[in-house]
Amino acid sequence: MSRAVAMTPTTVGRVSFLPAGSRPGKLRRDMDAPPTELFDTSSVLASLGPQERALLDRLDVVFELDSTNRFLRDQATASSTGARACLADRQTAGQGRCGRPWVAPLGNVYLSVSWSFGLAPAELQGLSLAAGVAAARVVHGFGIAGVRLKWPNDVVCGSGKLGGILIDIASSGERSCRVVVGVGLNVAMTESPGLRIDQPWTDMSRLMRRRLNKNAVAGRLLAELLRTLHVFERDGGFSAFCAAWAGYDCCRDRRVVVRTPKGHSQGVARGVDAHGRLLLEVEGSVQTVVSGDVSLRMVP
Repeated sequence: MSRAVAMTPTTVGRVSFLPAGSRPGKLRRDMDAPPTELFDTSSVLASLGPQERALLDRLDVVFELDSTNRFLRDQATASSTGARACLADRQTAGQGRCGRPWVAPLGNVYLSVSWSFGLAPAELQGLSLAAGVAAARVVHGFGIAGVRLKWPNDVVCGSGKLGGILIDIASSGERSCRVVVGVGLNVAMTESPGLRIDQPWTDMSRLMRRRLNKNAVAGRLLAELLRTLHVFERDGGFSAFCAAWAGYDCCRDRRVVVRTPKGHSQGVARGVDAHGRLLLEVEGSVQTVVSGDVSLRMVP
């Protein structure tokens, strides 16, 4: 397995590479933030077992770029087959769903994985939910109780957002597509960048009351995502993750408002179906809602 990290620091466009295993003389500071751990290729790969290493063709470890999803999407070609991953210490133009900005300073995990599916794009419904299950399992594995998933793509704990998922279709055919799955997890968010976030947030270090090893979080997340993507393709969709997602569902049997470009609906969330569609009960009738340009808010 190749590790696509330049042997000497170089800059290509807006992408800055650091050599594998290298550390600056002093860890870089992000404005008023304390010194922070940077990603180290060998430390990340140490969390992968033989199965995950066999699934991964390439890992790009980047100090700073605009977006890990965009980086992998731009690298995708019609002949791309194996899994490729990209980790960034910081993003300058991170995006959430529907093009919303994603505040992405030093201290957190920004990971994207590019995967070629032998499935039609329509069969990828529920992929963001499966990726959410992977993220929740990793957070729970560090001993954080109370991690939940909010349909369709948020990782939450208590009243704060802990992370999110973004799916991009890089290329597609009748029975194949190249997909980029991006996951952002707050590991050690500092207060100054946090002020730019327009919703309550939290991070793993606050929840654990100690600073976590960012490389260990990234490595476990990469391993879990690779396993998830493999099972999703092998089993033909989201159904293999439906029960696990239900265990993390923070909206089930709660009153919610669902907003789409066509308007909004208020009802009671009744979980998701085998395709990852939200089951929304409105006046005694259950409707299905497809994730897309849609947002969900729980009613107090």
